[in-house]
Amino acid sequence: MRDKPLDIQPIERIQENFLAREERRLLTWICSKFPEWVSPDMLTYLGMLGAFLIFSGYTLSNL
Repeated sequence: MRDKPLDIQPIERIQENFLAREERRLLTWICSKFPEWVSPDMLTYLGMLGAFLIFSGYTLSNL
């Protein structure tokens, strides 16, 4: 157990591609539409589930 809180600094994302500004605006808009109970971890698990389902589909298509 830690006696003092962690000093966590935010990560600075450097995006220099020509779509970076529009991508940031779109992601901000999408995130504002999510309900409060949706968390980043939940989205990660959902993405992993989708990747597993796609992998399973590709694997089963060889049978």
